[in-house]
Amino acid sequence: MVLKKGEATRRRVLTSAAYCLAFKGEKNTTFQAIADHCGVSQPLVVRYLKSRDNIFRIVMNDVIESAREQTEALLREAHDPVEKLKAYLKVSVKVFLHEETTPRLYLMLHYLAGYHQEYKEMNTMIKEVALARITEILEEGVEAKVFRRDINANAIARLTHDALVGVLLSSITELNHPQINKVISDLTGMILNYICE
Repeated sequence: MVLKKGEATRRRVLTSAAYCLAFKGEKNTTFQAIADHCGVSQPLVVRYLKSRDNIFRIVMNDVIESAREQTEALLREAHDPVEKLKAYLKVSVKVFLHEETTPRLYLMLHYLAGYHQEYKEMNTMIKEVALARITEILEEGVEAKVFRRDINANAIARLTHDALVGVLLSSITELNHPQINKVISDLTGMILNYICE
């Protein structure tokens, strides 16, 4: 897909802002640092990001939208609930590790959510969307008689999401974390062993 010049520039600014946040920290992510990283003028960066207080919010909203699009595209390709659940877990890892900045930005979000109401709300919204998506897959599986009728879809969705987030965050914060794809494969197998008829 070829982007129009303005959209291509906006994309470069957002990518550079994400890089600066991830590798320089929020305090050192200035309009000038972003401009220097992407090779545009500082006023152009200001035009797209408006104020310094907006940088993290705008970048995270962009990351969230990209994750939503990738997740929906992959889930459309899956035809049954088992495939959809596997695809959801797989795309979560893919989205998380797609850009080198994404894991660091999510880690920053979790940290900032600890003491900023706005970021706590953003993190909660991400979780609620994920829980709704997983619950929908589980309920579809129950209805299709692929998953056990007696499962508590909401509880399993919460456990699945929390385990997934734990695995993803551990993978970037531990020295000797096992290979993430193997851990996700094991997690997927355990969930399916429990919920399948």
